Amino acid sequence: MLAVVLTCDRYSVFRNHMIMRYGEIWKDHPFQFRIPYQQEMDAGPLSGVSHEFVRTPLDIKQCVLALLEGIDDDQWIYWCIDDKYPMLFDVEVFARCYNCVLGLNDLSIAGISLCRPASLMRPSSLDYTDVIDAPWGEKLIGRSRYKQIWLHQFVRAKVIRKLFEGFPDAPFSPKEMDGFHRQVRLPGDHRLFVARYNHAVFGESTTRGGVTPNCLASLARHGLVPPGDMTVVEKPKIIGQPRHSFRAGLYRVGEYFRLKGGGTR
Repeated sequence: MLAVVLTCDRYSVFRNHMIMRYGEIWKDHPFQFRIPYQQEMDAGPLSGVSHEFVRTPLDIKQCVLALLEGIDDDQWIYWCIDDKYPMLFDVEVFARCYNCVLGLNDLSIAGISLCRPASLMRPSSLDYTDVIDAPWGEKLIGRSRYKQIWLHQFVRAKVIRKLFEGFPDAPFSPKEMDGFHRQVRLPGDHRLFVARYNHAVFGESTTRGGVTPNCLASLARHGLVPPGDMTVVEKPKIIGQPRHSFRAGLYRVGEYFRLKGGGTR
């Protein structure tokens, strides 16, 4: 499965770190990472990882649309932005979800998030009239809009393509996308779902131009350093909370609990 990465040359270290974390947590994951570059194909520590580089414009909208060229609208991809990286997740559920989406005949089912942060608990973000059963034994709840579309998740290519086609043509900053996605209507045949239970914990890599302390610590463990001109923000940024079923035996669980005092959501 193509894993489409939104990144740029400047943030290649965060992209490399994110991809490395997938290899550590889900050692036999099925992803081939499709990575944009503007000037340099910095493979860094990705030797042995299935990946391809696509030269794209730096402009965010055009970058994403270039990454999606040649991918059929109904093809499933794994959408993964460099600003997030996995800290913990339930590998068994992720593997079952991967197999599930590949076998779906209903083309209107277009996205499944296995991370359910607090913002996807709110009724305003959900459509409880659209609930389906997952093959691993839980309910998947409809999402009424693009809320948390920046989380890593399984989606059909048409979801990301349609969203970015609705963004302005003029260059914009990543932060502006939070406002833009609220203004784009979610088509009725692009049904997005979130798992009833949380199955993943993601760390945020950067916020407001600075590197998060949780990411900085993880980068150091991997022998990576952020761009030299980046400041370190004060509070950790962690999305989702681990369930008892996938806490034990996973990488750096203790660090999650040490960091969770600031910035969890």
